This record gives sequence, structure tokens and C-alpha cells, in this order.
Amino acid sequence: MPLKKHLEQRRKLRLENNILKRLSRNLAYLFISLAIIFMLTFNLIGSEVDENGTLQEPFFLIPFSYLSFALGIIFAIISVIKKKKN
Repeated sequence: MPLKKHLEQRRKLRLENNILKRLSRNLAYLFISLAIIFMLTFNLIGSEVDENGTLQEPFFLIPFSYLSFALGIIFAIISVIKKKKN
């Protein structure tokens, strides 16, 4: 009986570990893709100077892009670490 419980716990732990690996890998893909989309959007919208001499640009996309890229790299590192553990 104890052996059966032990095997069941190991199987459950492996399943949870696989789910976490896939989740971190998918989040890495998502955040890196978002970073690329934010930078492309920033470049497509462009910037211009209006009549008053004020620069009009979608500056908020740059920090979002950097943040998304950093999160994507962090999740990619977590995914690699989880993969090497198994």
C-alpha cells in the first residue's frame, strides 16, 4: 500500500511539473511576441511634430515593450531550468 501511494504522488508531481514547464514556455512566447508587437506598433504609428512644436508619439509602447521582453526572458529562463531538472 505505501508503495502505491508513493508512486501515485510521484506521478502527480511529474504531471504538475510538466504543466509548469509548458506554462512558463508559453508565457515566454507570449511576452516576447507582445514585445515585438509593441515595437512594431510604435514604429508603424510613428511620431510627428504638431503646429505648436510638441512631439506626438506613442511613447507608452516603449516601456511596455521592454517590460514584456524582460518578462519573456525570465519565463524562458525558468522554462530552461525546469527542463534541465528533469
